[in-house]
Order: sequence, then C-alpha cells, then structure tokens
Amino acid sequence: MNHIWAVLIKFAALLAVLWIVLNGIWSVLTVGQILILSLVLTVSYAGDLYIMPKLKNTIASLTDGAGVFLIVWLLGIWMAGNSTELILGSAVTGIAVGVFEYFYHIYLIKNRLPEAAVQ
Repeated sequence: MNHIWAVLIKFAALLAVLWIVLNGIWSVLTVGQILILSLVLTVSYAGDLYIMPKLKNTIASLTDGAGVFLIVWLLGIWMAGNSTELILGSAVTGIAVGVFEYFYHIYLIKNRLPEAAVQ
C-alpha cells in the first residue's frame, strides 16, 4: 500500500507541473499529451527505489530533473514539433520536478519507505 500512495503522489505532482508549465504558461502540449507524459514519467518511481538508496538525495534529484528535461523535450518534439517554447518549458519542468523530487525523496525516506534510506 505504501508504494501505491507514493506512485499516486508522484503522478499527481508530475501532472500538475506539466499542466501548469506546458499547457498553462507556454501552451505547447494538449491535456492528453500531458497525461501521457505524466504516466511515462511516473515510471521513474522504480528508479527512485533503485537510485536513491545508492546516491545522496541531491544527486538523485538532479538526475531526476535532468531526465525529466530530456524525456519531456524529446517526447514533446515527437508529439508537438520542436519549438523554443518546448525547450524552455522542458527546462522549467525539469527544474521544477528536480525541486519536487528533493522533497519527495525526503518524504519517501521518512514516511513511506524507510528501507530506501541512504546508508
């Protein structure tokens, strides 16, 4: 049950960030495309379980943010075509998700998955 809540929190946060940045601010992706990206990016939860215990939270969060930037940008090109707005939106999304991930990892360690604590 802990994993279900953790995945739902991650999905909701990703959906909110993507929607605000890529639909609200820059209007480069549709709601359907944002839902697809949110689902794809939520799979990175498995990476959180593997990477976070081996690396420090800061490094794991930076890795998550950079990964989100690349995935959003590359899939965004495929979905909507390349544009300056997409690149900027992807960068802002990556930064916002990186910040979220930092606090999300702390939450996971303290409340949901104490076995994931960095040794």
